[in-house]
Amino acid sequence: MPEYKVNEQCIIGMPACGYGFNSARMCFIARPADGEFQLEEDILTQILAERNYETYVALQHIDPGNLAFCTKICSRIITAQFCIALLNPSKHAKHPEVLISNPNVHLEYGMMLSFHKHVIPMQRSTAELPFNIYPIDTVKYAPETFKAKAEAAIDDAILRFSTKEPPGRPIGAASDVMKYFAFHGLRYTALNDDATRAVFALGDAHGFNLFDGKDQIVFFGYFHEADPIEIAVRVRFLLQNIEIAYTRVHTTEDAANQELAKKILAQLSIEVLIPEEAEAEVLLAKMNEFQQTVGAVPIKLLKPSEVEAIVKKEYEAMGL
Repeated sequence: MPEYKVNEQCIIGMPACGYGFNSARMCFIARPADGEFQLEEDILTQILAERNYETYVALQHIDPGNLAFCTKICSRIITAQFCIALLNPSKHAKHPEVLISNPNVHLEYGMMLSFHKHVIPMQRSTAELPFNIYPIDTVKYAPETFKAKAEAAIDDAILRFSTKEPPGRPIGAASDVMKYFAFHGLRYTALNDDATRAVFALGDAHGFNLFDGKDQIVFFGYFHEADPIEIAVRVRFLLQNIEIAYTRVHTTEDAANQELAKKILAQLSIEVLIPEEAEAEVLLAKMNEFQQTVGAVPIKLLKPSEVEAIVKKEYEAMGL
């Protein structure tokens, strides 16, 4: 069982609660009770459910006979792996034209920060932040951009929490994976020029190795011990990086670099070693949803047993 740091001091002077920090696969959402924000909550709940995360919104829960601050708010913030704060102002009950910063949301936001939680602060682009939190970077959104921005921020939060270092590298020289690539005419890419280093950097931060051969460039994720959701997130970030890099090159007037980017994109593919028990078809379908506008990058998922079988077949073909 994983070990969690326990909260040993109550912030309101009660006996220590003993809850473990980040111990629940859950996201705490602070939002105004106003009905107009229900759509944002529903979208966030859906995004988190797709990633196997529970959503907790204090105002949706009733805990009779208990100190609500402790059981509904403080303890849940402590145990959540990350938090979201919707910082939209509320309408005055008697004068709806008057907008007021929601005190409950700001109390919960302050607790998140004091507990050093990873917080995703969000606010509609038509609203303004109060002066005391204005310097804190906040995701501003419009109705048509909310889902995309929320997905990107949540995926980043999950990735930050999941691992301190990207899984995958290095791959042992005697492993079936190295033999698999060798039989397919691919090798570890030598980072001996600026263009190659730039391509490598697209996947490096997210744990991808880079292999190349004749007219082939493969980002390889050695993720057979990672959670399938984390694997999908890493592929999504890689695809985003490819999109950004390709678009930047094509907004310049450098015809030579544009041609090189087009050539590299045509050779790119992604291969990932996934856990034996993972549902490959479901995972691949999710990854293909992340494909960008520059063109679909081929994605191939492999399980350890499949790689082993391929290598064995190659040995048999050699009479060994």
